[in-house]
Amino acid sequence: MTTPANTERRAATMEAAMENFVSPQPKTARDVLAAIIHKTSPTAGAEHRLRTGFSPLDDVLDGGMSPQDLVLLGGKPGVGKTIAMIQWARNMAATGSRVVFASYELSERNLLGRLLMSELGLRNRHLDPRERAEISRIVRDSVKMGAVSEDLYVRQVIRQAYDAIQDYADRLLIQRVSGYHTGPEELAKLAAEWVGPGGVLFVDYLQKVPVVGARTDSERVLRVAESLKETAMAHDVCVVAAAAVNAEGLGERRLRLEHMRGSALLAHEVDLAFAMNEKSTALAKSHLAYDPHLLEASKNQVVFSIEKNREGPANVHLEFTKEFDDYRFNPDGGFVAQRLSDDTFEEQ
Repeated sequence: MTTPANTERRAATMEAAMENFVSPQPKTARDVLAAIIHKTSPTAGAEHRLRTGFSPLDDVLDGGMSPQDLVLLGGKPGVGKTIAMIQWARNMAATGSRVVFASYELSERNLLGRLLMSELGLRNRHLDPRERAEISRIVRDSVKMGAVSEDLYVRQVIRQAYDAIQDYADRLLIQRVSGYHTGPEELAKLAAEWVGPGGVLFVDYLQKVPVVGARTDSERVLRVAESLKETAMAHDVCVVAAAAVNAEGLGERRLRLEHMRGSALLAHEVDLAFAMNEKSTALAKSHLAYDPHLLEASKNQVVFSIEKNREGPANVHLEFTKEFDDYRFNPDGGFVAQRLSDDTFEEQ
């Protein structure tokens, strides 16, 4: 229930957060240049990139994502948004960044189980599929029950999973958040207290963030996007948010930024926007009609299209192979060589 005290407390939280971002007076160009040269703040003058671990994506992004950016990852249900975000979170934590993964949909145990299976899938590629599937089942059941059986083989598998993440486990924080209680102010607090400068806040997903007093879905999306962008800049963190698709987008063969819920408002706020599509539906029909082998191969690939990029090239299309049995993508991808479908005309 919203009370005057709650409203006042939230306003104070946002005001405190913005103190680190909004200066009391403008700075001259000379002052800003001097701060960079003399590094009068912890991150001044430092070129800090957050590597996704996906190639050639990091090269296209000039080394990775940047603090102070709001990144959007949109796609239809089941295309792998959460899988990609967990994998990016893992890779960023493994390279030294502080990361918080805030999920409105999955429990902390569920997220941990996916992370563990991804790690084991990477390390057990030499095993036959049946043995890999059995290892995944053991991890999934153990996480679900919250306990490990006394069976020696099971304990060896869990120990292997533990060893796989221990080098970065303290830098990757998992937070189950609420669609009723965890609004923009609470996410800003997470960024301030648990992420810190140069780190990353993942939000899964943007349209589930509640906003007190929002009268329409469009107003809520706008206020959430504005708040996440302010949080990114105020706390010098990168915010990566998954985005849901509108009703029209669900029926399209190839998803674009315009098909995200609240897209007209999101497009102004985000710095980097991806649209994820199954390659088998994103390709132009002319390719698929004459190449059945391409059709079959494309069913196991997802296209990551850079729809917007303030700092570099957009309209870039990269493809990555699904390894969803292990809750991951193969991070060694490539550029899409074929033409994608263009929804502005009817293909023959």
